[in-house]
Amino acid sequence: MCAGFVSNHIERDAYLPKQRDILLENALKDLSADPDVLAIYIAGSLAKGNDDQYSDIDLHTIVNPKSKAEFLKGKRDRANNWGDVSFHEDCNPILRMSSLIIIPL
Repeated sequence: MCAGFVSNHIERDAYLPKQRDILLENALKDLSADPDVLAIYIAGSLAKGNDDQYSDIDLHTIVNPKSKAEFLKGKRDRANNWGDVSFHEDCNPILRMSSLIIIPL
């Protein structure tokens, strides 16, 4: 659990990992079916194996350069189709990671 964090929603929060798993599964199905997605990788606590019930999904893709602009334009709508997405990070072309898992398609 996050250091010092105490939730007022213990029952609701118990379902967060299951919801995260559903989102990740839906994302992988969708992205794996896209011929412009060359690879998918997970970073952060899920990749390191030190996630907790509040951990987010740090999901990254490598996309065909010819399709990158179109892919980025629709990324929020696409992610919202995977389930109840709470937060979107803006595109950052700088790749920073300490752990990398590449899932070849």
